[in-house]
This record gives sequence, structure tokens and C-alpha cells, in this order.
Amino acid sequence: MSKSNQIPPKDIEFGHNLLPYFPLAQGYKMTNSGAHGVTPNYVLQARKNYYNEIETNPDLHYRINHEPYYDIRKEIVSKAFNTSSLDFSLVENASEAINSILKSLTYKAGDILLIYDTAYRMVEEVCRQLEEKYQVQLLIIKTNPKALNSGTELVNLAEEQIKKYGNKIRIAIVDHVASFPALVFPIKDLVKLFKENNILCLVDGAHAFGQVDLDLTDLDPDLYVANFHKWGFGAKSSSLLYVKKEYQSLIYPAVISHSYKASFPIDFKFLGTRDYSPIYALKEATEFMEAVDMERVKKYNHELAVKVGQEVSKIWGTEQLVHEESMIGAMVLIELPEQSADVEKKLGLEFCEKYNTFVKIGKYQGKYYVRFCAQIFNELDDYIYVANAIKDTLNSK
Repeated sequence: MSKSNQIPPKDIEFGHNLLPYFPLAQGYKMTNSGAHGVTPNYVLQARKNYYNEIETNPDLHYRINHEPYYDIRKEIVSKAFNTSSLDFSLVENASEAINSILKSLTYKAGDILLIYDTAYRMVEEVCRQLEEKYQVQLLIIKTNPKALNSGTELVNLAEEQIKKYGNKIRIAIVDHVASFPALVFPIKDLVKLFKENNILCLVDGAHAFGQVDLDLTDLDPDLYVANFHKWGFGAKSSSLLYVKKEYQSLIYPAVISHSYKASFPIDFKFLGTRDYSPIYALKEATEFMEAVDMERVKKYNHELAVKVGQEVSKIWGTEQLVHEESMIGAMVLIELPEQSADVEKKLGLEFCEKYNTFVKIGKYQGKYYVRFCAQIFNELDDYIYVANAIKDTLNSK
């Protein structure tokens, strides 16, 4: 298939028909698109054009063009999230956004930082640093397979910790969609719970935008971060940092540049010679999203992920970790058919090169799982191919 730098027609059938619109290598079985995202050729070309424009006349760009470019993209993004452009900034990635938030807040010894054991490793590592610096306590809510399939159970686990520790909890950091174990949290109920108990709540939505429905006015979080490059067809790296008005005076960039305490939006607007081309390309990412219709995308990816869970678990004779459909977005975790200590080595670089794919392996409560991500250029046979390759590899001596 020849590659296309154009937007696909609105009525295109999803699946392998979409492969020419993405830069993936010929024959590569991409079943882990959620890790870093896959940027459409149309958006990549736009990013390259913006970068070339910057380099053609850096003085003109950074001194004159950057601010209107940035502000226009914020207006575009505000519509996608249904929120005011004054309440968020555009940054490189969710890691930068979360670092900025957690390192801006003030703490006293004994304060509690609350997370679930499904939190992204970066979040836990930042909390560990804060533990050392401020003598705060990191409290990790332990989940179980039952809770991963019940929104009510997940909320109950948080309620239990609130009853024990009350106003000692300085902030709760909660996933909207957990990277591993590929779980859609009952985020509206959790935001409401923390708000009722006067606990600041940061929602890590790194995987949410483009995978599940997202309306910040309706959700009304205190703090929210989201990536565009994972599921929103944006270029790497482009992200959103939302801060509710009453907390904006507390939050500063992790890197202070030309502005400090000017205002929340202005403080994040210009950080020296950063490459802003991925943020500028949000205009083209939005055009791509409109062409493929994100409601249609979410439906296709969810239904494909459910099918993948069903079919691969049959091939392996194992179980999905999250099987409650309402808690599945566009990703599923399936227990590997072998649980030996060297399973990651067996499915490592040599396996990936042989079968022209990559396998995301992780552990939950001592068991190894593979995470499969669905995207509009995928079809069910992609996953069956990888599942059989894994099965054959693990069965071989």
C-alpha cells in the first residue's frame, strides 16, 4: 500500500484500509498503539512543516508567531474538551503536567498522597520524591481482580481510606484510564467522592482523550492532564494541563522560563526554545479526528478490544483481567499461557524481530499479562497472528 499524507474519506471502512494513512512499516503488527500513539501521516507532515517554519526564521517565530499560534490551538482544544481556554495550558506530555502540579503544591510533614496500585510508574516515582523532600506519606490503595471489574468496589476502596485518614489526605491522584491494567475507572464517582470530602483530586487522563468520552465541564475535576499523541492522533508530544480556577494561583511550570506568577495560562505559554511543532499540529490532528469521527473511532476500538479479549483468551486458554465491558476502553489485558520467570526474555527483542511486532508484558499480583491496544488501522487477525506467535514461542523448547 502506498502511503498517503491526506485525510481519509469520511466513509472509509476502518481496519487495514487505514494503514496507508499512518507511517507504520510494511507488515508491522502494531498491537500496542496506546504506549506512544501512532501519528497519522497528515499530522506528521504538518508538524514537519511547522518545524521548518520555525527554523527558517527563529527570531520571527519565537518573538512574533508563537503566541498567536499557541492561542489558536488552545481555542481549538477547548472545544474538544468543552472547557474554557483560560483553564488549561498546552504542554509536552502528561509527565511534565503531573510534575508541575505535584511539585507546585505545598505540603507539611504527615500529609498523605493517595494513589491506586494501578497508577503509572512515573506518578509513584514523583510521589516518592515528595516523600523524601517533605516527609509526606504515600498511601497506595490495593486493588484486586474483583475491584477491577466493579466501579462500585473501586469507589469503596477509596472511601475506606478516607474514613481512616480523612483530612490528612493532601491530594488523590487517580487514573481516568489506567495504562496497566487497561482499566476505565469510575472517574465521575471518584471526583465527586473526593470533592465531597474536601480532598484535592488530580485525574491522570493520559490514556483518556480519544479512548473514552471526556467532557471537563461535566466531569468538573480539580486538576486534569491528558495526552493527544496516544489516542487523539496528535504528534509526540502534545498534552493538556487543566487547573480549576480556584487552584490556578498554586500551579507553576516544572521549568520556570520567561514568566513566573504572571497567571496560570501565561506561565506555561513560552518555555524558551522548546519545539512547539507538535502543539501547533493539534490543528491538523483535530482535522483528522473530525474526518474519522471520534465517536465512530471509540466505538470501533472498544468493540475490537472486546473481541480481542474474547478470542485471545480462547487461544491461550487463560482469562482477561478486566472483563466487565463498561470498564474496557480500547485496551485489554490477557493472562499469558506461561508464567515462568523468563517469559519476558522469551518474548523479547528476538521474538519481536522474528514476528515483526512488539508485545507489552506486565505483572499484576504476581501474574504476567499482555496488553493489547485496538486502533482504527487494526483488525482482529492482527491479534490472532500475535497470539499464535506467542503461543508457539512459549510452547517451543
